[in-house]
Amino acid sequence: MVHVAATTGTFAIDRTEVTQQQYAAFLQACTPELVAQPDVCSWNSSFVPDLSGAVGACDAESYTPESTPNRPVVCVDWCDAHAYCEAVGKHLCGGTDGLPRVGRLLAASPELSTWAVACSSDGAYGFPYGPEYQPTTCVDAPASTGPQDVGTTAGCHGVEPPFSEIFDLSGNVAEWTDECETARGPDDWCMLRGGSYHQANLNEGDLGCGQLGQSNLAVARDTGVNDLFGFRCCAAR
Repeated sequence: MVHVAATTGTFAIDRTEVTQQQYAAFLQACTPELVAQPDVCSWNSSFVPDLSGAVGACDAESYTPESTPNRPVVCVDWCDAHAYCEAVGKHLCGGTDGLPRVGRLLAASPELSTWAVACSSDGAYGFPYGPEYQPTTCVDAPASTGPQDVGTTAGCHGVEPPFSEIFDLSGNVAEWTDECETARGPDDWCMLRGGSYHQANLNEGDLGCGQLGQSNLAVARDTGVNDLFGFRCCAAR
């Protein structure tokens, strides 16, 4: 993890998105009965990536930890991501105060989001690598057709330490965060930050640090059948 001292708080954040290999190890050790899920996830009975292919692009090729161990885990919903982070002694990235962010104006205050602070070098830049969008610096369209191994794209990291040690905050996969409009259950809309490999040909702004991922739209907490969505974890410093 990378330790960050920001103007709005201190925290630690994973260097990369959680990989398929890391998530596979979690699945071997944990079941829903062994992880205390929050009330908003009482409906979640499985942490296994949904490869049904019913929506989006998730299929048998989306989660193959034996052959693609270092690609980001995808096809997981918000509750799966939350459970993983809790199981490894961290938490899904939320507010700089270490708490979840709940409310309808989340995008208006990116300085209160651990994820956005890490991406923007504490508000210095609009993108992790600088002030303006640079095509293909990170894993985004049209150069890429899918997620790539985490931390391997030259230039897709912050400008100066400690932010230069954090990779793929733009593109590759959009990242679930603990920033939701409400806290009622599976229909809550939660923020996905940073955009995915599918962006740029849709809206390059979605690949920036202060925006929602996925065409500026949050999605329902129980959305899991999508190979555009992954996550990373945060922790108190």
